[in-house]
Amino acid sequence: MSHILSIIMILTGAVVMLFSLIKARDLLVLAPFIPERSKPEIMRSLRLHRWLMRFFLLGYCVVAGVFFFRLHFFSDILVGLVFLFGALFVLLGLHIQTRMLLEIKNTLHGLLPICASCKKSATLMAIPMTRPRGVPLRNSSPPRPMPISPTASAQTA
Repeated sequence: MSHILSIIMILTGAVVMLFSLIKARDLLVLAPFIPERSKPEIMRSLRLHRWLMRFFLLGYCVVAGVFFFRLHFFSDILVGLVFLFGALFVLLGLHIQTRMLLEIKNTLHGLLPICASCKKSATLMAIPMTRPRGVPLRNSSPPRPMPISPTASAQTA
């Protein structure tokens, strides 16, 4: 029973990895938004990450076959490979996330001075100008609409 359960879990992992590969293609849509200074490194990392995902998908299928045909002499080698490439996969994923988050941070730091200068100019525009003596302040409330009565509309017609 545990043998069948192991095969089911491995194949479920393969389905999840296949879904992840499909979702990883969506990242290519965001490639134009990556700054040119770091685009080659991030794109290379993303390609390597997708390659490792394909490798793991193939590995899932091979391990499921090994379990199904009860070829236990491969198990030690496969366990070692899974741990080695799993660690590389996680390390590469963290590298990609760190680079992308640093680029977001750098972009935000570049935008903050622009936003601050916009805010400063908006604040300067809101400062009331001095007015000559005797000129009343404008009424800040909107004008009230005049009521229309049926008799007034008949008189104008």
